[in-house]
Amino acid sequence: MDVDFLDPENAPGVGTIVPGDATFREAHLIKKMLHDSGRVSSIDIVELNPFPDERGRTALLMVDLLAGLMGCAYRSDRR
Repeated sequence: MDVDFLDPENAPGVGTIVPGDATFREAHLIKKMLHDSGRVSSIDIVELNPFPDERGRTALLMVDLLAGLMGCAYRSDRR
């Protein structure tokens, strides 16, 4: 999963910042579709850059998305 597919407004800690990329809602829909397919058995996370990541926002967002993708009921408090 290339983290910089997310809009930097939601995920500032990415390798390549491109405004107008996927929103959290769109990423959540993709995650749900992948989970429902039952075909995901592993995942790589790439392009996560901790240095510009304000208070770990991007990392927490990825934890939310990946936990849901694997069927876990995890939800961080990103606010």
